[in-house]
Amino acid sequence: MITFRELLQQTSYKKIFNEIYASYYKSKVPTSKISEADSQYLCVYNKLLSLEGKKQENLYIYLVETTAFDGEPFVDVCLYDESSDEIFAMDFVDWSEVIDLKIKNTIKLSDAQVLSYILWEITFWGFSQETIKDQANLLDK
Repeated sequence: MITFRELLQQTSYKKIFNEIYASYYKSKVPTSKISEADSQYLCVYNKLLSLEGKKQENLYIYLVETTAFDGEPFVDVCLYDESSDEIFAMDFVDWSEVIDLKIKNTIKLSDAQVLSYILWEITFWGFSQETIKDQANLLDK
């Protein structure tokens, strides 16, 4: 199994952003916003590659196809704790805690697709750890 960092290192950023664009931006966001999104994701990509990771045993990034409330299929990205057989959200988890986790991909996706779904998930609340922490604090209140 490959880690998040290893997959980032071997996959070109442009391929990843093309997948993000196709899944989340194409025909949904004004063209004028695409360049800004591209720049923000490139910063996240570079930040992730420069992080010092934290060793985590029995914890994986888990991708699974599931169905939304409206019946539409989607890819869910979460954390899977093998020792307790639990799945939980990863959107507020510090990036240094996930960068060196192995990826369990239960569906047939290209490396760029896998990374696009993971990047979308970890940037849902913002494009920096500080912004994400601020959003978590707001939700706690």
